[in-house]
Amino acid sequence: MPEGDLADASPAEMGVRPSYDHRGAVLRLEREGAFNPQHQGRASDWRVQIAFRGSRRPLQLDRPGVARKRLAHDCGPIGDQARFAQTARGHGLGDQPGGEFSQRLGAAARALHHRLGTDSKKAGHEADGMSANVSALASEAKRKAIVARTLAWWDRSRRSLAWRAEPGEIPDPYRVWLSEVLLQQTTAQAATPYYRAFIARWPRVEDLALAPIEDVIGTFAGLGYYSRVRNLHACAKEIARRGGTFPGGETELRALPGIGAYTAAAVAAIAFGRQTTPVDGNIARILARLLALEKPIARARDELAATARALAPSRRAGDFAQALMDIGATLCRPRNPACGLCPLAEDCAAFQAGVPEAYPCRIEAKARPRRQGVVFFARRTDGAFLARRRSPRGLLASTLELPGTLWIAEGPGEAVQGATPVDGRWRRLPGDVEQVFTHFALKLIVYATEFEGRAPANCFWLNPDAIGTAGFSSVMRKAVEHALTQT
Repeated sequence: MPEGDLADASPAEMGVRPSYDHRGAVLRLEREGAFNPQHQGRASDWRVQIAFRGSRRPLQLDRPGVARKRLAHDCGPIGDQARFAQTARGHGLGDQPGGEFSQRLGAAARALHHRLGTDSKKAGHEADGMSANVSALASEAKRKAIVARTLAWWDRSRRSLAWRAEPGEIPDPYRVWLSEVLLQQTTAQAATPYYRAFIARWPRVEDLALAPIEDVIGTFAGLGYYSRVRNLHACAKEIARRGGTFPGGETELRALPGIGAYTAAAVAAIAFGRQTTPVDGNIARILARLLALEKPIARARDELAATARALAPSRRAGDFAQALMDIGATLCRPRNPACGLCPLAEDCAAFQAGVPEAYPCRIEAKARPRRQGVVFFARRTDGAFLARRRSPRGLLASTLELPGTLWIAEGPGEAVQGATPVDGRWRRLPGDVEQVFTHFALKLIVYATEFEGRAPANCFWLNPDAIGTAGFSSVMRKAVEHALTQT
């Protein structure tokens, strides 16, 4: 490239790397001057476009009259022309592969693919310097800046949660662990009353270890994913056997019952200050947007874990992990993210490309199969009704339920005859109970009768006042409440 300022060179003299013009992506640099009738009377300026073959909608990273303003459909300021003028002499238009401009250019190109509905695999758009998995951590200085902005935001905006230690307070590993188990697959709002109930009944891990498993299941009931409650109890017993002390390392924590990679990292960082960052669904979404990651989360666990490890600070690791949790819950939402308030926006490739909601990439959801079952509501004149406890293994393990049939593929008939727990004049109640599980959708048909005899084997009488604490799963609680309103 000739000596002199880049802004003084003509397009023919500018060194543009051939690698920017392949696999469907074309970089064009045009100079608009007075010779063009559309620009009579205007000062000349530069325009950079990314065009994709077959598309008539080039993405303009700069255009006349919009320097330092916002692009349409873009919440971030566009790059200014000084970026070109500051390019080192002897270098091409793009900066070094993986540099900031190449990263944002690559993110913008991918954003256009999303907007045009282009199949990125067919387009093969990962040109040199435009990798779909560009790291947001171009330098140690940038990593430290991301951490510093995140912690400063959290110091101002942290959520007040029942299980969180106050600033300056040493976190209790038991409470951190308990909260992380309760929070799996649910929200902080839903988990809070359960956490308060657990702490009120079992303020120490030794207390939880001594509790009957039926009481623990009853207090847990309604949160779903019931294998957690047995693991919770087993883990408490193991910690009590060790003298009530939790280990501080991820490896030692993962050896405990029911503790996986996320919970181990969360407890290690928050309770013990270890240099690690847990990755749950919220944090995975943040990292996928930060990188403009072209893979669905389920196929990018290694990249996400590596990014989380790279970001983890040596000081205030627990605060940083909780800050990311708060950003995911309040700002970096799946829909309508509040990017303008996010401390990560400056380094977020998805935000800079103007399409944060396009990330994480999604796998097309498969239709859930449907199942159907029948439950029987037998009630005495004093209001008590028959219930039973489910098997300690399998779905909704050890929770209470109404007697009923197996849940089978939905068909034309109802498996009622011969399945009733007692003899009586059974009648079908109007309306059905529906529940969506992870892998299938369930419809329960409810039959009711009056009955005054003894409870049959494997069943017992239960007072309606105990519905909220007895240990019914959400779907069975719905079935009981439906029966009570219809009889």
